[in-house]
Amino acid sequence: MKLAFPKGFKCTPCRIAGAVAGLALALTLGPSCSSKRMVDDGLDVTEDSDQSGAAMSAADVAPPVDPAAVGATTSSQQARRGGVGSGMAAASIPPQGFERNGSLLNSYYFVRGEASWVDLAQRIYHDPVRAAELKGWNPTAKIRTGAVVFYRSPTRAAGDPTMMVFHQDFGVAAESYTVQQGDTLAKIARDRLGSPASAVEIRAENKSVKNFAALSPGTTIALPPAQVDNVPVLERIAQAQLEEQRRQREMAQNSSPETAGNSGAGVAATTASTESSSSARTPASSDQSPLGRLLEAANGLPVPPQYIAAGLLVFAFCALLLRRRPE
Repeated sequence: MKLAFPKGFKCTPCRIAGAVAGLALALTLGPSCSSKRMVDDGLDVTEDSDQSGAAMSAADVAPPVDPAAVGATTSSQQARRGGVGSGMAAASIPPQGFERNGSLLNSYYFVRGEASWVDLAQRIYHDPVRAAELKGWNPTAKIRTGAVVFYRSPTRAAGDPTMMVFHQDFGVAAESYTVQQGDTLAKIARDRLGSPASAVEIRAENKSVKNFAALSPGTTIALPPAQVDNVPVLERIAQAQLEEQRRQREMAQNSSPETAGNSGAGVAATTASTESSSSARTPASSDQSPLGRLLEAANGLPVPPQYIAAGLLVFAFCALLLRRRPE
């Protein structure tokens, strides 16, 4: 394609600058326009947000288990008038923890409106970095309200095989609720837990109830807590781990003075080596070209360096056009 320039415009450097600017824009904007959405470390930022409330089957989230062994129940499709049955199948939860990806999964969480694995990792562990680990433990799970997500308990020993629900894992007891006239399981779940799809949580909390449609007003059932503040528990666990690590370091240093001395010398040598390598790298960075130093400085900005470089080239091209404009 031949470029058209204003009449009287004959500056060869300006033409070169324009061609370079156009090429830079094509290389930087082309890939970004073709992508539909960003993916962070291979994790889907958004998942299936279907709020239909259908509970996941055990085959989707856990190894095959015998429904009779785990007490899986299905409510009657012929709900009696005045009862609380909904016809929604209960989630199947293994009675014991199971191995997956080298970890014993001994706890489970019912999704409540979270939109991504990052949200779930933040809710369960207060650590979004563990999203990839959580997704690896539940490879076929879809994030939707009422779905079951299995995880390794941060509050108990890694080998504890007892399966616990989220609030029980963090030491929070279930709440009690008295069935009212006109209640349905979906209505109770919506009013107390925020979504009719959370009815599967109520079923899991009341494993002894085989037929919710048979419950009459005045009956007391257990409800999962509407809120579980697990942050203080996780902070205490993290603090205890840090204290234990500090105690072990002190014991190692006190038990072997010679080793401690050698360790101190090794730390000093490592520090000196790091400082020398850092000082050796400083002149190399100063020898970079102005454009290279500019791109290096732009790495910390929210705008990609390629965009900044393309913008500078376009600005330089426009400046040359203004300077060469005929009188």
